[in-house]
Amino acid sequence: MQELLKQISSLSWWIGVVLVGVLVNIASPFISRAIERRLSRFSDWQRRRSQSKQEKRQTLLNNLRADPHKQVLFAIAENRYRVRSSNNFLVSLLAVGFATGFLYIGRDIFPVFAVVISALLFLCSVVGVLFSLDDTREAIEVKKILAELNPDLF
Repeated sequence: MQELLKQISSLSWWIGVVLVGVLVNIASPFISRAIERRLSRFSDWQRRRSQSKQEKRQTLLNNLRADPHKQVLFAIAENRYRVRSSNNFLVSLLAVGFATGFLYIGRDIFPVFAVVISALLFLCSVVGVLFSLDDTREAIEVKKILAELNPDLF
């Protein structure tokens, strides 16, 4: 505590604090302008991306409204996404089971190899769950589009 009080009461510490404060005040406008420019660019990119997605969605809706056969194929695509999502999730659970079993069985015989193989299986499991979530998201999007086309069916 005495050290701290000694440092705070020294003239060199106060000169350093004042110099740092001045430097921060000089640099802050440049930093804030750079941040504003980057945020502006990001906002413009986000707006263009949103408009592009909206235009693609509107084009898809118009194409589906024009052809009822495409609507049926689109509904089949939703089912495919849901089945694929379930399969990916089940394979992920299977990979976790294999990893756990391999780690349990192989820990005495070849521990390093068992840990490496189990880690790879756990990694594959995480990737499988991510694929499963992506397919679920796609199925939900397809269902939203189908519900917009035929509100009486959903």
